[in-house]
Amino acid sequence: MTDFNQSVENILKVGDKGKYGQIKVDLNYRFEHVDTDSAGKSVGNASTVRSRIGYLPPTFQGLQLYAEYEGNQDFGANTYNSFRNGKTHYETVADPQQHELNRAWVNYHFFESNLKMGRQRIKLDNDRFIGNVGWRQMEQIYDAAVLTSSFFPDMDITAGYIIKIQDIKSLSTAMDSQFIHVGYTVPRFGTLVGYSYWLHYNDNVADNVKST
Repeated sequence: MTDFNQSVENILKVGDKGKYGQIKVDLNYRFEHVDTDSAGKSVGNASTVRSRIGYLPPTFQGLQLYAEYEGNQDFGANTYNSFRNGKTHYETVADPQQHELNRAWVNYHFFESNLKMGRQRIKLDNDRFIGNVGWRQMEQIYDAAVLTSSFFPDMDITAGYIIKIQDIKSLSTAMDSQFIHVGYTVPRFGTLVGYSYWLHYNDNVADNVKST
């Protein structure tokens, strides 16, 4: 399997040994059956294929770009409520048939740090407050500026500002949110983590603040 994966990776490289970058491909088939015996709801069955196709050019003087398409396609007689298809009499499977620009970012690397700006995936700790909801077909993504740094010994810092969230239903909500997450590795003990998330949704969806 390792040889097969390496062969596929080599095929997706652009130019000799990836001189001009690499094409990224991610395909995921999913079948979900939901039967909760809810009154007035028919059994939900969803058969979908999620595809992600992106292009990652080589790094140039610390700068790197990435762009990625994401789409989710129904296959077969899909009988489920996706939140977007109007089939509310069926059980819910939150995997709508949608197509979108999933990621488009520019990253600058400097002094053991990275500054990434644009539409990007953000995952902090167990994804409870900031994450990509990776178990669904269409992932949750953020328009943000994020600084990550390992400049200080045994310490990892992530701080950012989010202006928009694109959720698993492929719906956008404006945000005015800031966060900082600091992890300090204590030798032979573990990692001590402190964070503050100021999450404000401008479209009156929710106003949440979480800090420790």
